[in-house]
Amino acid sequence: LHLAYHLEDSVSGGNCGIQDQAAAVYGGVHLWKWHFGQAAKPLTGISLLDQKGRETLSNHILVAYSGKSHVAAQTNRKWVGDFLSGKTRSGWIKANESVHSFARAIQVGDWERAASFLREEMAVRREITPEALDSVTEKMVTLAENAGCGGRFAGAGAGGSVWALGEKANINTLKRNWQELLAPVKEAKILDAGIDSE
Repeated sequence: LHLAYHLEDSVSGGNCGIQDQAAAVYGGVHLWKWHFGQAAKPLTGISLLDQKGRETLSNHILVAYSGKSHVAAQTNRKWVGDFLSGKTRSGWIKANESVHSFARAIQVGDWERAASFLREEMAVRREITPEALDSVTEKMVTLAENAGCGGRFAGAGAGGSVWALGEKANINTLKRNWQELLAPVKEAKILDAGIDSE
């Protein structure tokens, strides 16, 4: 975990988070609690779903590549700077509250409520991180929301992938809508995605 994080952070010039490495190292579905400044234990992972729950969640998510790769370093630097200056701090706190509510809905398998909290978090993100959406990913998120799902850019956005969560029927509708939107975009496609327990 530490090696992967420090490699990415050094190559990117700083401002990376450890959450992506934590997800890859531990697998499953977690709510992460951060303990920055405690080098020996920078995080605690609270497992939200058992094996059956993880299998169920895999039927309620959709992930697609927008056809445009992204480099997160510059975006992350701006986000950290805006937070430290106080410019967007209250927005980040609101986003954090939405994420905690999202996690509680995931834990009890309430996909409709989880989707609503994802939409709530994305509304805040549109205000504090508008550069995270380009024309294609904005349409992808909007299509997700119109289908009754929640949609969110992955990582720092500005291209890359978008993921969505919602009721199974809504996800199936969204899959068709995304396929239609992405068909003319070179390299864009729906990705085969699910929850990995390890």
